[in-house]
Amino acid sequence: MNNIYNFSKYKKTPKNNVTNLLLTDKMKYFELDDKDKYDYETVKTIFDSFPFDYNYLRGVYLDICNNVKEDWTFEFLLRFYDLSKSFVDVKLNDYIKDVNTRDTASKKAEVNILEFEIELRKREYLNALEEIVNDNNGEFGLGFIILKNNFSYSEVILNYLAKALLSKLFLDLDIETYLHTNYESYDEIKGKEKSIIMNIIISKDATLANYIMNHIGLLNELLYVFDYIKDSWDNYINKNMREVYKYLTETLDNYINSHKENYPNNDDYYEFVETTNYTFYFVSNEYGILDELYKYKNGPGTIMLDFLKLEFADDEETVKTEEYKYFKQLMAVKLNKVTDIGKRKRLNLQNKKKD
Repeated sequence: MNNIYNFSKYKKTPKNNVTNLLLTDKMKYFELDDKDKYDYETVKTIFDSFPFDYNYLRGVYLDICNNVKEDWTFEFLLRFYDLSKSFVDVKLNDYIKDVNTRDTASKKAEVNILEFEIELRKREYLNALEEIVNDNNGEFGLGFIILKNNFSYSEVILNYLAKALLSKLFLDLDIETYLHTNYESYDEIKGKEKSIIMNIIISKDATLANYIMNHIGLLNELLYVFDYIKDSWDNYINKNMREVYKYLTETLDNYINSHKENYPNNDDYYEFVETTNYTFYFVSNEYGILDELYKYKNGPGTIMLDFLKLEFADDEETVKTEEYKYFKQLMAVKLNKVTDIGKRKRLNLQNKKKD
């Protein structure tokens, strides 16, 4: 299999004479021969030795950016972006009385440009990776083994691309829907977040999972997402249930209208409508959604709702009707797709206590 990245010029050991020269006089970098200057280890030495020297590192980065097409330059795009972002985020007014706002604005613009360049490189790499994965029928999982083999020299690049793969994996999965589908409440998830995440990753790419285990900090952003999901648990259910109520009430109306021609007599049709509505609510009561569904369709008034519940208690015939079977199947299918199992159980319990 061909490599998708070219790092043929990468060297595993820096030249001591170059390193010593730069540590003595960093500006000598710009006087080096191309073969020493445009070398991964030379640039890495500089970024490691002068991590906060913004203006100097900017000059070095721009130099390699304009003259080197090797993929190892991606590491220094990422590192210079982080440095620039940190530089811009510093509240200069806390330390300097008169800050040149124009200079600050230009640095913010540069950060935006760097972010755009990073996004382009990420897409380039992940698109190439996806082609290889697809061509090999999933043999490489998500393909992290390819990234690891080709970027083994740079933890910075591997960390970034590992996070990019994580982002894609959990976005495609729709982690919020996944959790609601598989767990009745967040109580079942609490304390198990990392193991749940790791089990998902292992099922998709064992090499990526192994890398994450040794770089567990890469999961921090995803754990923040779990905090959001926890805080929004009931809101998610309510939103999905409103969509279900909309679908069910529209289906009820369509069902009634589709049978209208069977009842030319207005009195018979009115009785059919009443009976069908009754059956619809009867089934919804069995699924623990009666109160909310009734209010969704009819507004906040509950006088008729209380009467319905009294009638339900003595009703043994409705379960034999065709309408009952129809709405029973309809709600079973629709509610099965909504992850509110725990909430429906609570509602059912509340309804039984009221009865």
